[in-house]
Amino acid sequence: MAITLSYSHFCYSSLTFMESVMKFFNMLMNDPIVIYSFGGLAILLGISAFYIYYFLKKITENTSLTLIFKDDESRKGILINQVI
Repeated sequence: MAITLSYSHFCYSSLTFMESVMKFFNMLMNDPIVIYSFGGLAILLGISAFYIYYFLKKITENTSLTLIFKDDESRKGILINQVI
């Protein structure tokens, strides 16, 4: 027994393709679960973008202000940050 699916199984026979697509997007825009999910995803991506920017900025600032003393054996490998 084979199961065959055609285009008519996925949308109403009286609707055209564009009408069924518009109906699908209308359902997405009016469903509160979808709206809350996209809102939460937007907040999550915003926080992630902020932390990526923040830490990359701190890394670039820290590497430009770091001195490594190699001439003195007692301080070899110690990192000291300059204060401007």
